[in-house]
Amino acid sequence: MQIDDATTPQEQPSPLDPPAGVEEPGLAAFVVTPDGSRAFGYDVLRDLARGYSFAELVLLSLTGALPDEDAGATFEAALFALAAPTIAEASVHAARLAQMTGATTSGIQAVAGVAGPERARDLVARHVPLLEWLNAGAHGDPPEASRAQDDASARALGELLPDPALTARVQGLALHAAALCALHHVGLVDASLLERAVHFAALPLTLAEATAAPARDLSGYPLNLPEYRYVIDEI
Repeated sequence: MQIDDATTPQEQPSPLDPPAGVEEPGLAAFVVTPDGSRAFGYDVLRDLARGYSFAELVLLSLTGALPDEDAGATFEAALFALAAPTIAEASVHAARLAQMTGATTSGIQAVAGVAGPERARDLVARHVPLLEWLNAGAHGDPPEASRAQDDASARALGELLPDPALTARVQGLALHAAALCALHHVGLVDASLLERAVHFAALPLTLAEATAAPARDLSGYPLNLPEYRYVIDEI
């Protein structure tokens, strides 16, 4: 397959393009060609779609390089581990409220697109000691806050990982910590890349949960208030 130099910017039509006849550069594209057929030099439909999974395309978008089979399987397993935020998560809760108050589909997705990255940022930030431990070579025991006595979901993730050493590493960790270990293993060592992966993994089921409730209907929303009584001060 032919691979273009991904570091060479490609000019794309844009409202920021200069008027005809003006010798100024347009808006540069570094990943996708102007006709939308190639990404990072690979033909999307003729090369990537025929030889790689969509998860591997996502990993390509994060690292700029196609993964080998084991890295692709590890990344896909980590996405599954991060795929199911619950209604108790602020990002899912906010998107559900948007649905219940009659927001458009684009509005619901916009809410999820704002709240979801903040959830991802918080999740990664809470695991900074784990990431520092991994960056230092993962010697000794992992940080106490990342451990779990017996997390069945983390064990299930470990069973999906093709590298026995990584499987052993995630045993005894909480699920999110184990998933971040898997992402780190495939080269996502920077917090910004981890946040992108965490948000992408959770987005499909966030939107599914948000739109499962009837639109414009607050009857299923818990509106109970704490008990209170009015007291009128005497003047």
